[in-house]
Amino acid sequence: MAKSADKLLHRLRAEYLETTGLRLTFEQVQRFCGVEPTMCQLVLDVLVDEKFLCVKSDGHYARLTHPDNDDVVVRQKSVKPSVYVLGMPSAPAQFQVRTRDEAVAQALAFAKHQHVRAWFADDEFVLLGTFRVSVGPRCAGRCKVSLDDIGRTLQPRNRWGDSSSASREGRP
Repeated sequence: MAKSADKLLHRLRAEYLETTGLRLTFEQVQRFCGVEPTMCQLVLDVLVDEKFLCVKSDGHYARLTHPDNDDVVVRQKSVKPSVYVLGMPSAPAQFQVRTRDEAVAQALAFAKHQHVRAWFADDEFVLLGTFRVSVGPRCAGRCKVSLDDIGRTLQPRNRWGDSSSASREGRP
């Protein structure tokens, strides 16, 4: 994609992120960006393919506000003590952490590894980050792991760089 298309992608993403509830028609996007119809459609198609935007039934382009089945979602399970749960809408697997920061960090790490999006569910879904690949197959099934696998790789490490107490035996 040309540099002008990259700039347009960045501009539209920024505009949709900054303006909550923004809904624009194709013609409005074209006028706003001052580009040819072909370039405008190309960029809108990329944003829809990345699932950053969706096309509403009335033809307006709007932010996608709900996770897909393979996205990772963070929810607060209890308030006192605080417990956050990471999960995927399509799978029962869940991973619990104690702090919001840790939950968000692990959700982002999982989403980046899986090339999906990370969400935080409060009163509504808030997109934390998107790591979707817009071109080519997403790992063709080779990189599918569970949240439990990611949780094990993200366990706190001791000063020797491992997470098991048995591996510390014999070390000073």
